[in-house]
Amino acid sequence: MSYLDLKLKTPEIFEGTRPNSKVLIISNGNSTTGIVDKKNILKKYFDAIIVVNLGLKYFDDISDFHIVCEKISNTSDNKVFPELNAKNYRLDVPRLFNWKGIEYYDPKYNIHKITRNRFDGNPDIRHYRKGNNEGLLIGPASSNNLSLGSVTLSSMHFACMLGASEVYLIGADMMFKDESDHFYPDRAYRDGQKQTKAKNKNHVVEVELNGRTYQSTDYFRDSAKCIDDMIVGPFKDVKVYDFSAGLITKAIPLKVDDFFVDKSVR
Repeated sequence: MSYLDLKLKTPEIFEGTRPNSKVLIISNGNSTTGIVDKKNILKKYFDAIIVVNLGLKYFDDISDFHIVCEKISNTSDNKVFPELNAKNYRLDVPRLFNWKGIEYYDPKYNIHKITRNRFDGNPDIRHYRKGNNEGLLIGPASSNNLSLGSVTLSSMHFACMLGASEVYLIGADMMFKDESDHFYPDRAYRDGQKQTKAKNKNHVVEVELNGRTYQSTDYFRDSAKCIDDMIVGPFKDVKVYDFSAGLITKAIPLKVDDFFVDKSVR
């Protein structure tokens, strides 16, 4: 089945629906732990909340959009698919899923198909289509043949399609700060992939941050650099803030405890 054969909505229907908005992207790195207990006040601060991947287990009840860029295949590491199909999550949330394997999701959900595109490094961040190309933005291929930028970059593109003037990142650590690889917690990368020699797998590497050595993967390290390049490139007219305190350095840094001191609407 081809992308065009799938008669599903695409995310361009949401273009311009949240003009001049503040959009929070909740990724799954360690820093997301800092807002789990603040879930009930997030709507006071942000006009839209995008949850990625398995963050739905914690934030689906307050999410406005859910994005999963991983495809489903016989060897897929996509853990969202069995989670979503085994339980009853919200039916109203628009879910933007990679078109490859999308037909295996339960059709009761509000599913929109996505593809990913590099746009030769020159995207229109306000639109899903540019010329004859379409998709959510992703970076160039890494040395292990994975597209850099991860779901975080694709979600940044979607936030700007909505009309965001300010994009806020959390969970975009791109590194491991403790024994867990995600905020859930788990050790999916270090225990499951750290020794693999497979061409398309992440490999564990050491990274330096603020005088300390941490572990990451080569893909996350290089994706952080890709996102930095995008922030000062295609996203230069958007204010990108980051609570993650990780490897992304070109976003405006924020601290959770400082930002959420005042519980009133900003």
